[in-house]
Amino acid sequence: VLGAVDRPGVYDRPDGVPLDALLDGAGARAWDGCLVGGMNGDLYLPGEERFPLADPVWRRVAGPRSEAVVLVLPRGGCAAGWTLEVARFHLHGSCGQCPPCRDGTNRAAGLARAVERGARGREHWVELVRTARELDGKGNCPLASDASRAVGALARRYEDRWTAHLRAGACPAGPSATIRP
Repeated sequence: VLGAVDRPGVYDRPDGVPLDALLDGAGARAWDGCLVGGMNGDLYLPGEERFPLADPVWRRVAGPRSEAVVLVLPRGGCAAGWTLEVARFHLHGSCGQCPPCRDGTNRAAGLARAVERGARGREHWVELVRTARELDGKGNCPLASDASRAVGALARRYEDRWTAHLRAGACPAGPSATIRP
């Protein structure tokens, strides 16, 4: 468990422990969501944390490798900044051999970067969601699908933040707190 928590670390919990118990144990402070499965995971928002973290949950949100990482996002952060960090993580993790992964993660990072730097227009968000969707199931390894899941979740689930950001040409929340410790 890492991110917006007082006690980041490795927690050995029995299969089925509820996510909220794990977050409480790690001292999750004001948070706006968490990526269950880390940078490869799915986004859960406050109020959705009462489900048990059992092996099938990990497989669904983190793929067959079951990265048991919970990345807690700080309250008031910038959805475009977070998405840029996740897209860059996958871009830098790409070996560059297959076009869906190499080009798709680069396109996602470029779209998030443009919005973070002040681009306006809903078409940026629409293209980001489309790009994330197109990555799913593509590539020679799971990296493109991992990027699809995390980038797509950040874009879709924080649509209201993206809309406000695009209207203002800047993040209404101010400078973003990083999601990586």
